Amino acid sequence: MSLQLHTVKGIVASAVAIPLAVVAGAHALSSASVRNAPELAVAIWPANGAALEKLAYRSFVEDVRSTLNTPGGQEGADDLSGDELNKQISVGQGDLQRFASDAASAAREALRYEPLSSKAHAVLALSEPDPSRQRRIIELASSLNRRELALQGLVLQSKIDAQDYAGTMETLDQILRVYPQRRAEFYPYLTAALSEEATIPAFRKLLADPLPWRDSFLMHALRDPAATRNLGVIRQSIALDNAEFDRALIATLVRNGELGAAATLYGKFASARGRTARSGWAADFPPFDWAFADEPGLRAQLAKGGDTLEFTIDSGNGGALASRLLALPDAPFTIVVKHEVGPNSSVKDLKLLLACPGQASPFFEASFADSNGTFVVSQRPRCTYVNLVLSGRAWTDGDALEGTITSVTVKPG
Repeated sequence: MSLQLHTVKGIVASAVAIPLAVVAGAHALSSASVRNAPELAVAIWPANGAALEKLAYRSFVEDVRSTLNTPGGQEGADDLSGDELNKQISVGQGDLQRFASDAASAAREALRYEPLSSKAHAVLALSEPDPSRQRRIIELASSLNRRELALQGLVLQSKIDAQDYAGTMETLDQILRVYPQRRAEFYPYLTAALSEEATIPAFRKLLADPLPWRDSFLMHALRDPAATRNLGVIRQSIALDNAEFDRALIATLVRNGELGAAATLYGKFASARGRTARSGWAADFPPFDWAFADEPGLRAQLAKGGDTLEFTIDSGNGGALASRLLALPDAPFTIVVKHEVGPNSSVKDLKLLLACPGQASPFFEASFADSNGTFVVSQRPRCTYVNLVLSGRAWTDGDALEGTITSVTVKPG
């Protein structure tokens, strides 16, 4: 009797365990197939919400990519890249809604089994024709998941459409923290926002914090003249421990013709370093500070101690040895250059030039041999700032030109 009972129990256990093992195996195989073969995953386990979500979103992405004519197949191909999200607006709201509607059935099926499926929520939000309902779906879904790129991309677009600059930057900050490897794709969004004057207060608050992506974004934003202009305003009131950016900001503002803003920042930075804007051979923030030649055959560098500029020009070479940007004094004014040249060098081949920024031809040019390095400038050109250039040339059939320049002084009168 006991043996029969054990046999019955064994049969019952097997009858229960084998189907459970089959079910468990099918579920495991379905789960393992989600990433690379969602169709197989659904075929094995129709209630696989993750696979259904992937199929729904993949269908939407493929339609968008077909319209944008952008290739898939790269790493993370099931997500639209930052560039594609940026271009997505050009697809047209009607087409986006149609693409999402085609995938909505699979998205709803995914939510039956996985109610927190963020990409399924994204598809359903895009399929919604009522803008207010769409925004509400995005808002609610985003509160459940702030890490999903597809959903955060929709949040970002909704903030941009609403001209909610603070919300745009908050969303971008979340994206950039979670996906640091994709920063370059989303920096154009930030740069576009920064180019709007109305965003200055929000950016001033945002950039005052040491964000992990802040420094690389600042350098990226310098490519846009409007963003650079606003960065000049923002930098006046926030602290940044980034001398490389400060140098690039001043140089870029000057290159963009924003000389007044650049000069204001230069005065701030020079003062913070405990010096006046015109002291010695300072070279921290060109072009208001000195820029020195450093190329084969044409070099200028400060001697030990930093009080004297040493220069060498090899035969057959020439050009600017040192240059800086000055606020133009009232005319007339005098520039005194104290110098010494080597025994085989010719002073007449050293020159002082003055030119307005952006103009190739100088309005003043004279040799160091004239008046023994004392230059009286009586004319006043139509520019507020002037490029002061010390240049030289060593002729091909002559000796190298070398020597030192002790000081360059600008005096009124």
